[in-house]
Amino acid sequence: MSMILDVLSQRKNDNIIHLSNQEIIGIEIRRKRLELSYTLQGLCFDICSPSYLCKIERNQIQANNYILQEICERVSISSEQQQLLFHSYEVLLESVEAFVKDDIDVLNSFVIKGKGFENYRYRILLFMKYIYDGELYLAKGIYNELVKLLSSMQDIDMLIFSIFSVILEYKSSYLLDDKSVTLYNSVIAVSTDCTLVNISCSLLILLRINAAPL
Repeated sequence: MSMILDVLSQRKNDNIIHLSNQEIIGIEIRRKRLELSYTLQGLCFDICSPSYLCKIERNQIQANNYILQEICERVSISSEQQQLLFHSYEVLLESVEAFVKDDIDVLNSFVIKGKGFENYRYRILLFMKYIYDGELYLAKGIYNELVKLLSSMQDIDMLIFSIFSVILEYKSSYLLDDKSVTLYNSVIAVSTDCTLVNISCSLLILLRINAAPL
């Protein structure tokens, strides 16, 4: 258990991973822009160029934080939700840590703050919450949604999703067939991040040494 928490703590301090937050920000900005019927030009007026905004939405640029904040405010993404988006990777790792430490209040707080988000990283948080709460039918629904988004996920998100797919299988074998285990094995086979593989293996060991579901 302590090894898992140590690795998670180390990964939260790894600056390389912060780049993945840009993609999640772009996904939510685009979703809100379309929801509010903004054109690219209309949304970015007096903030940046339409081409710059387009690159933000497509995760093709390391955007300036001030510009991101201005755009988020224009599409009514609160400052609290902005913090969730700008640190979504860290939030994901903290949520896994909370799950392992049986600290559901932390995970619940992130889910509440992100209410309304539809990006795959937020859905993974929901997936984890439903599994923890024993709402396995809802977890199955999120599972089906996330499987369709696998090709667009970052490696870390695929790996954590596959881990919790196996946990769902463990907790309720009648809801899922062995596809979740196949998914996990496939992700592990192509993962180049040894520390994340160690996390996943350790979590699965915990499943096997505990007689009762997590």
